[in-house]
Amino acid sequence: MRLPIIFTLLRKDIEDTYRSRRILFSTIGFPLFMGIIFPTFIIVSSLIDSSNPDEDIKDLARLFQLFPYFARTYGHLPVEHQAIVLSVFLIVFFVFLLIPTSLPLFVAADSIAGEKERKTLEVMLAAPITTAEYVLGKVFAAWLPSLVVTLLIALLQVAWIDFITYPVLKFMLLPDFIYLLLVFLVSPIAGLLAVTITTFISSRSSTVREAEQLSGFGVLLVYPLVGGQIILFLLEPLYAVGIAVMALLLALIFLKISIEAFEGESILRKL
Repeated sequence: MRLPIIFTLLRKDIEDTYRSRRILFSTIGFPLFMGIIFPTFIIVSSLIDSSNPDEDIKDLARLFQLFPYFARTYGHLPVEHQAIVLSVFLIVFFVFLLIPTSLPLFVAADSIAGEKERKTLEVMLAAPITTAEYVLGKVFAAWLPSLVVTLLIALLQVAWIDFITYPVLKFMLLPDFIYLLLVFLVSPIAGLLAVTITTFISSRSSTVREAEQLSGFGVLLVYPLVGGQIILFLLEPLYAVGIAVMALLLALIFLKISIEAFEGESILRKL
């Protein structure tokens, strides 16, 4: 396996994909909305409610005590501040498991099915590259841009959330251990799993539309893991690492299946 070949395929796919203004806009606009604008409404609402705590806030604070990590780390805070902390982390969990699993889906669905539809696959198969190099180039071309965007959104989100919560909490809430674990471990692996599933579907589809439709069902496999990770994060963050490892193993399995399935198809196309 030659890394320069994979890098060349990766660069070519990224350049071809992001020439489209529609894809470029959605790659930037969707994460900005989900990572910055949407959380702002939720958090500002929590900040307003905290100034006049009612029974809902107290119920949320009682719920807070059910989660050992939060109880240990933030249990000393007033109940209205505990409600703010829990609101921030619930929205953060949602955002950083949604963005990396949704953002690369169109690019991954187009990866191989698009080559078939545009009649350029035969040209690629005639090139001196292996099936593994070709599939890995497609996977990384879908996954890496979404990973970079996710990390940039995380930087912006940390600065913005701390800016709007500091006047009330009087300390910098983000990043803490659970946030770093989410952004640098769980989120990238969830994204990789979504990409490998979609790339496998793309390799078995004849058109991009077919790949897009089927990938929506395929990625549903990711969300039980995502839900499990959120629950485990709330209970004990380190438990979520186990599910992250499971997701990584599944991603590697789907990658291997994609390479083997596409290798068989490429042999038939060459006959």
